[in-house]
Amino acid sequence: MIRARQLIEIDPSSLRRPVAFVGMPGVANVGKIAAIAIARSLKSVRSIEIFCTDSPPSIEIKRDGRPLLPHGLTYFARNTDSPRDVFVFTGDFQPSNNIGQYEYSDYIARTCKHYNVELLVSLAASVCGYIPVERKVWVASTSEEFIELFSKNKTTKIFKGATISGINGLAPVVAHVAYGIDGVCLLADTYPLLTEDPAASKCLLGVVNDILLIPLNDSILDKRISTMKKELGRIEEELAKRPTKPAKPAKSPEYFG
Repeated sequence: MIRARQLIEIDPSSLRRPVAFVGMPGVANVGKIAAIAIARSLKSVRSIEIFCTDSPPSIEIKRDGRPLLPHGLTYFARNTDSPRDVFVFTGDFQPSNNIGQYEYSDYIARTCKHYNVELLVSLAASVCGYIPVERKVWVASTSEEFIELFSKNKTTKIFKGATISGINGLAPVVAHVAYGIDGVCLLADTYPLLTEDPAASKCLLGVVNDILLIPLNDSILDKRISTMKKELGRIEEELAKRPTKPAKPAKSPEYFG
């Protein structure tokens, strides 16, 4: 079950060609980091708190001693630097079962419908069996028009024959099937042993900036990228100690999340 608390009132008729992004926790937290970076870059405000009964049965205690339920957040920005206003959906968790994932995805899609969102873009990760040097961003969409549009970026490649798991995969498709909203999935290459990969998130922001002409300050991720490079160095040292195996031919990634 989903419960939502409206933090600010937004008149749907006042919005200019709104676009929404969803980036929930997943592999290396690529989607969540990208979503929060978009919200911060656009100086967004919190508009909705989302509570799901399929959240983990635990609470977080803040530094001042206050308890906090696991929850999702919707951010909103009136984007004066582009012709589109922006919503961003992210959260502390993804629901733990199929019903919860579909309910949460439907809530996101219904909210987008209420605000006349024209396009819902999910931000996620594609898993590599190696540490990527030059990252690709994979594209899937409910619309051939958007597949063609996003394919114009030099880092993108059309997604074929794989699986996108969780809300980052479900939400854009539920929005299209149930509410007639076009959906796009963007997935940046990452290495699954990383706890977080802001460099992959930065690749997603680059595509959004280039294709949707939404001006984003991706330099806000640079400090986290520096920390990540140190972690990569540690992983590479560990891998170097392992026995080497014959290299397998490269192929398209098979799992996304």
